[in-house]
Amino acid sequence: MTQKKKSVSGHGSKGRTPATSKHSRRSSASNICQDSPHALETARRALAAVADEQTSILANSIVGICRIRSRRFIWANDRVVDIFGYELDELLDRSTQLLYLSKRAFLEFGKIAYPMMKKGEIFDGEHKFRRKDGAVIWCRLTGRVVGEDPTDTIWVIEDVTENKLAEQALRESEQRFRSLMDTINDWVWEVDKDRVYTFCSPACQRLLGFEPEEMVGEMTPFDLMAPTEARRVNKIFCRHMKRKTPISDLVSINRHKAGHEVMMETNAVPVLDNRRRLVGFRGVDRDVSHRARAAAQARRHEQEMREGLITAVHALSRTIEARDPYTAGHQNRVAELSVAIGGAMGMTEDELRGLKLGATVHDIGKIAIPNEILTRPGRFSIEEFNLVKTHTETGYDIIKDVELPWPVADMVRQHHERIDGSGYPKGLKAGRLRKESRIIAVADVVEAISSHRPYRPALGIEAGLAEIEEHKGTRYDAAVANTCLALFRENSFAFT
Repeated sequence: MTQKKKSVSGHGSKGRTPATSKHSRRSSASNICQDSPHALETARRALAAVADEQTSILANSIVGICRIRSRRFIWANDRVVDIFGYELDELLDRSTQLLYLSKRAFLEFGKIAYPMMKKGEIFDGEHKFRRKDGAVIWCRLTGRVVGEDPTDTIWVIEDVTENKLAEQALRESEQRFRSLMDTINDWVWEVDKDRVYTFCSPACQRLLGFEPEEMVGEMTPFDLMAPTEARRVNKIFCRHMKRKTPISDLVSINRHKAGHEVMMETNAVPVLDNRRRLVGFRGVDRDVSHRARAAAQARRHEQEMREGLITAVHALSRTIEARDPYTAGHQNRVAELSVAIGGAMGMTEDELRGLKLGATVHDIGKIAIPNEILTRPGRFSIEEFNLVKTHTETGYDIIKDVELPWPVADMVRQHHERIDGSGYPKGLKAGRLRKESRIIAVADVVEAISSHRPYRPALGIEAGLAEIEEHKGTRYDAAVANTCLALFRENSFAFT
């Protein structure tokens, strides 16, 4: 009572209202009574307006709102009608059981939700319902008791079917991804910008012996390699990271957990954020060890085939020498000198192997020349000489279809060419002659002049060297001629 008086009388002495007489108080009370019908009507209208506004808000809410008593609809807004597909008069005073997939589902939901709400708690959960058209939907329900009757409840209902379907699709996608990762032989991985693994598919265990848990967050690709290989691959990796470019067909040698080597082929793409900053790389590694073994086997097979062809060519060459005893050993001696010249000029081991073969068979085309011409004493007639000259083209035709890693056919065809164009069969000049052909040409002249021929006796090494020295730079390549002269005069070269 004291507080009410304080509220009426004001605050402090300055705000105190003057005392009123009994007459004044009776007069005020009379005025209030006279005005009370109007005031009550105003209050009623205000309350009605508030009620209408609240009803409008509930009716037009974007979520379903309904009141349920004893599990029967008492009231529902338009959104509940939209969610379940029933007209309002089809729901009111009807049991909510018509929305459940089965009576059992209806009863089980009641056993869970209503005891919780009876204790004053708010129920919040998701459940499946069936619309009037038969479609099954997921709804999120939030409910609580609103009165003394524990079955008198108000519910907020949201259709979350799309979210549920999206979640289900995501789970199925993740399951498919896991199944795919479990079954493919290739190893799928991701690394961050520091090249530390952030994801590894189970294939890493099959390929390298490491469990994904051992690698993720702990290892980089370079921990799987020997130091030299790691530096090489890291350099390539860094270049692609700097440029933000894909990595294609990068082959590296990795170490299995058990210690043996595994050859892997890597293909990867950069992972960028929405500002195109590098986040890491995502890639696939494939075991190509079998490919390396197959390549090695193919190389061995190729080598065996090559050696077989070379043996066959040598056999054919020896057949020629057997027909022409005066040139027996000539090709081998030309090959010996050619290899010495080529070695002194810095040719590689592989180039020297090809040069030796070309020199060894350079006269193979003479197999088509009648033996009586090759072995007849005396000089050739013009017709006979022209026939002998065809051995270069014949030799080319014999060799050209033999698959060799060196241009042996060209060496055979060009060994009588001269750098000034005065040779045969094509009259080629220096710029169109192979280096090997220029070497064989010099070695052939030196050996031929120094050895016995049917039409003359041996003239000796000095005669052969004099021919080379006199015509170096014109008929014969100067560098080749000088190297040949130095071998004999400075290095004491001699045919074996």
